[in-house]
Amino acid sequence: MPRLLVIDEEMNKRLATELGRRGKSACGLLSLLPRGMKDPDLLARLAATTPDAVLITGDDAMPLDHPDAVAKTSISIAIVHPEPQPGFTPDQWDAEIVHRWAHRIELQAPGAVRRYTINGSGPWQPRKRPRPATTGRPVSLGT
Repeated sequence: MPRLLVIDEEMNKRLATELGRRGKSACGLLSLLPRGMKDPDLLARLAATTPDAVLITGDDAMPLDHPDAVAKTSISIAIVHPEPQPGFTPDQWDAEIVHRWAHRIELQAPGAVRRYTINGSGPWQPRKRPRPATTGRPVSLGT
């Protein structure tokens, strides 16, 4: 059964609307929880309010930074690969990956953490390359 796709706050808020137009059950994280929650609290609160949800995020470090919180949650986490291929802006990359794989994302096993890229997905594993120098992805205001 398809599950609720929850778009993390650092991603373009239009993704939830676009997915809804495609018949997917989707919403922005901010429609469920307050802005700026720390990942452990966010995961616990999201699991308490919508235990069957799939959180779609660009935060590739979440499982590494918060392994206990990720392991305890019932929600699935779908991570968009953090490095866009050449020719994509960050928003275009997120949209391409999320739309391309939405049918698989909504069927992830409960509690599964997967990383999605242009060619498919696989279980999340720490990356061999060091993290980019920036502390996070640019926040899109949907403009």
